[in-house]
Amino acid sequence: MIIKKILCVCWLILLCIPTGASRANELNGNVPDKQRNLVVNGDFSEHWSIGWNKRLKDRTNGNLRVERVPSSSDPNDDLLHIVFQGKNNYGIVEQEVELPHGLKGLRLDFELKIATYPGQNFGLGGQPIEAFFGVQFENNKDNNLGTIWYSNNYKSPFQDSILIGTPKSRKPTDERCVIKVGNGYHRRTTNLYEKFLDCFSGVKPDQVKRVSIGAIIITIQQRDRAEIFIDNVKLYYD
Repeated sequence: MIIKKILCVCWLILLCIPTGASRANELNGNVPDKQRNLVVNGDFSEHWSIGWNKRLKDRTNGNLRVERVPSSSDPNDDLLHIVFQGKNNYGIVEQEVELPHGLKGLRLDFELKIATYPGQNFGLGGQPIEAFFGVQFENNKDNNLGTIWYSNNYKSPFQDSILIGTPKSRKPTDERCVIKVGNGYHRRTTNLYEKFLDCFSGVKPDQVKRVSIGAIIITIQQRDRAEIFIDNVKLYYD
């Protein structure tokens, strides 16, 4: 009888001991795959070059500064700060993300502030300054299936007039969905599957295999400048 009791206790103890895999997950702080943030260094707790890349259209005629800066509301929280200035040029900071479960159920969270500073106002009220944070959807051949841009652009005062030759900002197209966010800080949560269906007709969501997440600033005049603050970028399945 005593031996049977000892065996029962040993069996119960074995049942309570986690397996190697589950124990490793517990020690490493892992979360279930569908809740995991697919973006590397999306909170910018490490140097921005971990997970993110920057590039310029023309390195000889533009200045792209990328840095981590402390939040004005929380000195323990770092933001990504992007500043760009250049003539007929653009700067990009981006990260490409593979989608292990496709597009369905995919959500994007982020915090964003965009500001533009026109430097010259020659001609018809100056040239547009375009600054975006967005998502580009791609198939397995790296083809662009559509782009969602959150923007706060500077436009010429005459842009909406009938005057010929007035500088124009980029507008929504069949492959480009532009969402204006205005001044100040914004926190957004987007169901990318639903937004993709809303914005792009004729493209099946199951063709999307990866996305590129990032910011782009486009300037035409030498002294035009824009800056973007980004924080807590999270891409996950609900």
